[in-house]
Amino acid sequence: MKMNDKESIFEIDKTKQESKPNILFTLIEEPKLIFSNNGQHEDPKEGIRTFGPYSYGTTAHPNEIKIGFIGIGESIAKATEFCKKCILNINSKNNSLPHLF
Repeated sequence: MKMNDKESIFEIDKTKQESKPNILFTLIEEPKLIFSNNGQHEDPKEGIRTFGPYSYGTTAHPNEIKIGFIGIGESIAKATEFCKKCILNINSKNNSLPHLF
């Protein structure tokens, strides 16, 4: 009787001596990230929400976002309209978890 691959692997494993692996680990604390005005936080989303991006208020901070589209005329027109709506304001959902992005 011929064994399938899973059975033959199982048989090979049974012949090995069992030993427990010796695993060592070190817990590394989350680093504090630096945001605008030297604000620090370990969570990037919370840091940006609270302090703003690192470059905010400096000459290195971009004052515009360049966007390019590739596609047919109809999809480019829809993408352009969407971006025009985003220029104003994008309201968040009204829910009980205000910090959930």
